[in-house]
Amino acid sequence: MTINVGIGKSTIKDSFKAGKQAAELALKDLGDEKAQVLIVFGSPKFKQQKLLDGITSITQRTPMIGGTSAGEISTFGVSIHSVIILALSADKISFATALGKNIQKNEFKAGEQAAKKLLYKIPKSSAKSMIIFPDGLSGDGSLIIKGCQSVLGESFEIVGGALGDETDFKQTYQYYDGEIYQDSIPSLMIGGNAVTASGVRSGWKSIGNRIKVTKAKGNVVYEFDNVPALEYYEQCLGPKRAKKLPSIGLEYPIGIIDKHAPLNHKEAYFQLRSPLAIDKKKKTISFAAAIKEGQEVTLTAASRNAVINGSALAAKQTKEILGGVKPDLIMMFDCIGRRLVLGKRVQEEVNAIQKVLGKKTPLIGFFTYGEIGPIDKRRKGLKETRWHNQTTIIFALGEK
Repeated sequence: MTINVGIGKSTIKDSFKAGKQAAELALKDLGDEKAQVLIVFGSPKFKQQKLLDGITSITQRTPMIGGTSAGEISTFGVSIHSVIILALSADKISFATALGKNIQKNEFKAGEQAAKKLLYKIPKSSAKSMIIFPDGLSGDGSLIIKGCQSVLGESFEIVGGALGDETDFKQTYQYYDGEIYQDSIPSLMIGGNAVTASGVRSGWKSIGNRIKVTKAKGNVVYEFDNVPALEYYEQCLGPKRAKKLPSIGLEYPIGIIDKHAPLNHKEAYFQLRSPLAIDKKKKTISFAAAIKEGQEVTLTAASRNAVINGSALAAKQTKEILGGVKPDLIMMFDCIGRRLVLGKRVQEEVNAIQKVLGKKTPLIGFFTYGEIGPIDKRRKGLKETRWHNQTTIIFALGEK
């Protein structure tokens, strides 16, 4: 028996009616099966609790995770000001949900809490993959991952994306069992006879010299090559682009050169970091996740074609890892920076993925404030989950 998938979408402006319509369509698409879990991505423009009330008026007490996004992705295409619902059911695959809380107080403990709660419901011997959707504006995302790994192990597959609020960067909301949360991590564990695979690529390339981070603390960088970080970054961007900071940083992220994670013998892997905030007085830059002192970095950029090709490569990697298993579901966690670079061509990125993994395969996802996944779960040194920016993460779910 394959995994049963139902997807519903609504663009109705009334929040309650939108949630209700999307839920009705998702359950109708699921057929006669009872949903075991729901994943919901919604626009921040909705009245959030009313949106969830509309959903639960149909789905009742079905376990639910999700949150607000920077744009929704589904089999129906790319959309904004919409709500997307995924309903899942399977006989031989188990699903468990949990919520990690208080990211800002302690990112590591919030991730640890989420993972521990999940293992109360699905034993580690049966667990296959953990999916997390942390608040994209709370704390250091890399520490959340480390907290999860402290419970599950460094090589355990953890994938997901940081929740957003379109392009406002003010407040994100998390969904858990029909209620609204902030500063939290809705999480899902998949276990049993599941076969999972993930692919990761960006398309961004170096456009500057290699420089060293000479002063940093956590996710705040003070100096590049002994020059105040903001001053150096502004010089690289030029006066016109520098006026658009920090948002322009989505298009020109800093690439951390990871010598221990080569994609091949010629190409190093860049862990990309986007600036979330700047301090003009202190001349510092706060990034979405930590950049350590002493690390080599470079300024990066990408063409639209390179971004689209990056998604195709991520899909091909996912297919290779699946082997001969046919995916029953594709999930896509795609950086908001990619959406901004692609503009009107954004649907081409989704098309490139569907061309590789099947146009009829159910697909759901969202545009994120940070992407979470291993570079390559098959290879030593690359299978540990990392925090990314300007990246697309493809996650596929099938059954043995």
